[in-house]
Amino acid sequence: MLSPQQAASKEAAHRRFGYPTRIAAEERGHTKVRDTLPRFRHGVAGIGIAGDTLRVYVLEDLATDLHIPHEIEGLRAERVLTTGFRHQAVPPRQTRLSPAPCGVSIGHAQPVGDSQLMAHTGTLGCLVDTPVGRCILSNNHVLAGSIGDYIYQPGPSDAAASGSSTRIAALTDFERLRFGGAINRIDAAIAGLHDVALATPDIMTIGLPANPPVAPALGQAVVKHGRTTGLTFGSVVDTSFDGDVYYDGNVAYFEDQIVVVGDSGPFSEPGDSGSLVLDTSGPHPVGLLFAGDDSQTIANPIQFVLNRFGATVAVK
Repeated sequence: MLSPQQAASKEAAHRRFGYPTRIAAEERGHTKVRDTLPRFRHGVAGIGIAGDTLRVYVLEDLATDLHIPHEIEGLRAERVLTTGFRHQAVPPRQTRLSPAPCGVSIGHAQPVGDSQLMAHTGTLGCLVDTPVGRCILSNNHVLAGSIGDYIYQPGPSDAAASGSSTRIAALTDFERLRFGGAINRIDAAIAGLHDVALATPDIMTIGLPANPPVAPALGQAVVKHGRTTGLTFGSVVDTSFDGDVYYDGNVAYFEDQIVVVGDSGPFSEPGDSGSLVLDTSGPHPVGLLFAGDDSQTIANPIQFVLNRFGATVAVK
């Protein structure tokens, strides 16, 4: 409950920052006209109370055009910048898309008992042309169970929120992960499309990739679009990383990997596994994202991946 002073300050702020025509309609008792008009004048997104402070939420790009007094009805007035409040809907990259672009949610559900499924969800990295036809490319830990397993878009973890999921491919081949001290160089799998019309080689927000792939270089500017963080930019900080990667209690040792750091915030987060990492000047493929921590991302050099499957990146 607001105190009398807080309520008075809030009411005064509504009058001061209200939409002028609406306020005039209220004063004249024109309720039908009033209810078709915005609450606030241009540039104001809302009004709130925090103790002895009245908060006026102002759209960032219009903040300098709006005068806010130091005090309104005994409460200190504070300008709070916002980009605008929006409903927290499931982003398109985590929903069913037809045809599915690359850079969106993908995955499979693997039976682990009579009535249980283990869901794996990650990112559709790109389309590749292989000796067995056009396939989707992502990680082993996103797609692989048994050869022939169905691959869904979006992945099982996103199906409930998005309302639907469709089988678009079946697992064709994967590089088995070796745990312990054995050397791994890729975490990758391919799945043959049921119909080539079910997916497009365009990467969401990036467009078509370009051939040929390029080797990683120190300081190289890179970009990716993934299921969780969407479009992010970063730089290559290591071109020959050897180290351990943890998989649900198991440890796999990788050699000659790429390490990327984001330009502003993390380059990737869980669920971005499988994203194609591209040179920003191309966009030529550089790597296949598969692991990371809070600030660094690890990717397989893309040529290692393509050589394993005898594949080329689809660009049309």
